[in-house]
Amino acid sequence: MYQRHSRKTGSTDISGLTKRAESGDATAQNQLGVAYSRGQSVDKDYEAAARWFLRSAEQGNPDGQVNLGVAYGKGQGVKQDDIAAVKWFRKAAEQGNSTG
Repeated sequence: MYQRHSRKTGSTDISGLTKRAESGDATAQNQLGVAYSRGQSVDKDYEAAARWFLRSAEQGNPDGQVNLGVAYGKGQGVKQDDIAAVKWFRKAAEQGNSTG
């Protein structure tokens, strides 16, 4: 399940979160991914979630890396790929995040 690795988006202003994510804020990208994966303030969309997790993860955000690993491990929004899942979990662990 996607993660305690984000602040709750709940009924947060999704447009503000989207603007921050689109401007390159890795934390906001991860939070937006969580919102899409849970259907919080947006329609549930695993593909959109995975795209936002990837953007966050590629910037080195360990929470985004864990969430992308979960997406690959479950095949949610991306083709299921255990090797890719482990890759992203390791990247997060290298930064001290041992959740993955």
